[in-house]
Amino acid sequence: MAKMTRKIPTHIIVASTSWISRIIISIIQIFVLKMLIEILGTEKYSVFAILTGLMGWFALFDFGIGISLQNYISEYRANNKDFKEILTITFAIVLAVSLICIFILYLLSPYLSSKILKLFNFLSYYEKTILFFITGFCFLLTNIGSVVYKTLYAQDKGYIANIVPVLGYILSASLLFFLKKNNISNNLTYSILFFLLPNALLPLFLFISYIKPEYLLKLDIKKVYPVLKRAGKFWLFALMAAAVLQIDYLILSQYSVPDDIVIYNLLNKIFFFGFFVYNALLTAIWPTFSYNISRGNIELIYKYTKRYLFIGLLYIIFFTIIALFFIDYIKAFFLPNSDIKIPSLLVTVMGFYYLLRVWSDTFSMILQSANILKPFIIYVPIQAVISFISQVFLVKRYGLYGIVLGLIVSFIFTAVWILPYCSKKLIFKRLNAS
Repeated sequence: MAKMTRKIPTHIIVASTSWISRIIISIIQIFVLKMLIEILGTEKYSVFAILTGLMGWFALFDFGIGISLQNYISEYRANNKDFKEILTITFAIVLAVSLICIFILYLLSPYLSSKILKLFNFLSYYEKTILFFITGFCFLLTNIGSVVYKTLYAQDKGYIANIVPVLGYILSASLLFFLKKNNISNNLTYSILFFLLPNALLPLFLFISYIKPEYLLKLDIKKVYPVLKRAGKFWLFALMAAAVLQIDYLILSQYSVPDDIVIYNLLNKIFFFGFFVYNALLTAIWPTFSYNISRGNIELIYKYTKRYLFIGLLYIIFFTIIALFFIDYIKAFFLPNSDIKIPSLLVTVMGFYYLLRVWSDTFSMILQSANILKPFIIYVPIQAVISFISQVFLVKRYGLYGIVLGLIVSFIFTAVWILPYCSKKLIFKRLNAS
């Protein structure tokens, strides 16, 4: 009698490799973070934190093409259509757009750097310009890689997108270790380059391998127009989301001192390391939701939603408790020679904020996987205004607590209840009716 074997779902395989890679990356980043603080000191590290904290803003310059292409590939595969031509043409457009953005960055760097880094008087005008341009250049290259990663997830090859960043972080850590051992001058410039460039360059090899000249020779923009049209909607949502989630470092750069920036960056990285694990799961199951929504598999959608929400919320609670228990050890490890103190209450508040993120991001992924963006266009601008006003108002009165409390207020008044309501109304009820 032939043995019956049960095939492991693809998204579980992808999520598992993603978790493994995130664990490896998190361990590497712990030592990278420690090395950076030792190399730069708290004052220069606060500049590093502000500049690298702009990643979310530079990520906007893929103009939503990555997510749009990912959903299109999932839909093409669900309907057994060939997607290679549209993939190649879209990649060519991404490359052209990235080159234009790099040129614009070169022109604007002197002005933007003087505004964002105005509190750091130990840097010259020229140094601020160079540091800002290098950071933006690396992030714009990273955008190209992120498009490649999204297409790999859509093709059930997300394990490749999980392995490449691990190699990038290993290379980054090696370069920073070399920098630390040799006491190279201009260490802030080299620290940014060594930290960002490997993960910007490695995906380019994948990117180049996907471009097929035979498709470019018969370029038909009409075939890509639906991708670009939908990308515009995703980009608008990403822009509004950045106004909610990425405004924190800009506000810190205007109202805080270096020590506060270091504390916020350290805590944010610690919690984001933890949040990476759940975020990796959301990234892996996104194509699965797109596929099942296209097929109308309402039972599976319900099942996955309940399962992963429970896992995510329980995980963040556990992670926060662990962070509270080890906070003194964390401070001693990263800031052994500093008088900086990390309040336990701030850790608890940060943990509550990430609980809201798990809840909101799950329903956000469900709506986006179904290409339902109208709710975001309506509510996210309101959340962005609430977030900005709350953070500016509260940071002046409560310091770092004000930044996190401002984010919490913006989520409670909008995303926490709007996204589940829209998911139920626009997806679950619609599929049940059909």
